[in-house]
Amino acid sequence: MQPNNYNYPTNTKKPYNIHDFIRNHKVLSILIAIGGFALIIAIIFLLTLNPDEDSNDNQAPEIAPIAYFEHTYLFNYTIGSTPATQLFTDLGNMLTDPEELASAPNPPTNPRDNTYTIDLIEDTFTTLQPQYTYRVDSTISDGRTYTLTTRLDSDYGRYLVAILDRTDSDSAPDHIFIYTASDLPDKDSTIANLITWAKSFHLTNPTIISDLTLNPLE
Repeated sequence: MQPNNYNYPTNTKKPYNIHDFIRNHKVLSILIAIGGFALIIAIIFLLTLNPDEDSNDNQAPEIAPIAYFEHTYLFNYTIGSTPATQLFTDLGNMLTDPEELASAPNPPTNPRDNTYTIDLIEDTFTTLQPQYTYRVDSTISDGRTYTLTTRLDSDYGRYLVAILDRTDSDSAPDHIFIYTASDLPDKDSTIANLITWAKSFHLTNPTIISDLTLNPLE
């Protein structure tokens, strides 16, 4: 039997070789390399672009605003560390409230700079009447200024009232904080008398917070 003679096609095309392409297209290869390098640089630049340089000034902050008080020892030594800690926590929350921050004359230029320093000016600290009443002026790093007046009862631990009077603005509201002991028998009348006393300081549209419980003194 004669063998079958088949003609199988053979692949005579050379496999693709990048080195041959570079040798035959040197100029084009250089342009492609430069373009690829430039594209990588552009991508890296966009990924590392500082968001603070964005034209949108209303960026959401990375952290919540923080109030930092200086010279709190003035009240730790006069009204006690427990009432002072409680008071400055509530004052800090109020001073970093969005509406209060928006009223500042010099808001931070960096929307991610969220620490507000409240300086209780030592030289202005003074004692008033009735007994255990104290006053101090304060400044905040965004230009706001306040006068803080506190009054503690003579028996220590029955009530504490704090008046925060805004002094850099005639229209910004002031604030009254009233703390009373949970077992105070004449609470309603005490609060009413303290509100009357606080309003004698000629406050501007004061916001009154009178449902605060005074922590037991340590």
